[in-house]
Amino acid sequence: ILQESRKILNNTDINSETKNDTIGQAFALTFENTAVLCDLILRFPDVYHSHYDGIDEISILLKWSFNLLRESQLMSKSDENILHLTEQELNFVIRDSNYVNEFSSDQKMIREKLRAESARKAKKSSVKRAKKPRLTPVRSEL
Repeated sequence: ILQESRKILNNTDINSETKNDTIGQAFALTFENTAVLCDLILRFPDVYHSHYDGIDEISILLKWSFNLLRESQLMSKSDENILHLTEQELNFVIRDSNYVNEFSSDQKMIREKLRAESARKAKKSSVKRAKKPRLTPVRSEL
């Protein structure tokens, strides 16, 4: 879909006065599909990296769609943030020092280790109460 939209948008003069529905539809499809791809890439980074990392056509197409979205200036701040995070995940831009994708398998393993470690500490720290004789008898003994 992005490739077809790219062909349509590259073959038309955007600044011309004559606009038609195919140009608008190509813009809309590009914006919508880029947003969906950003969400999928951020939520399933391991799947994307295992299938599409070595394919230059897809990288070029994604860079083109990211630039088109930026140049349009139609995005909200949160959309710009998602786009920037996706660019960092795909290594299109230099990653920030504090960039962490919570959905990557590396982060999942780290979280599991921390969770297991904290569970172990919780077990050690929980003190078993010693059973002592009660001061008041159980109701059945009355």
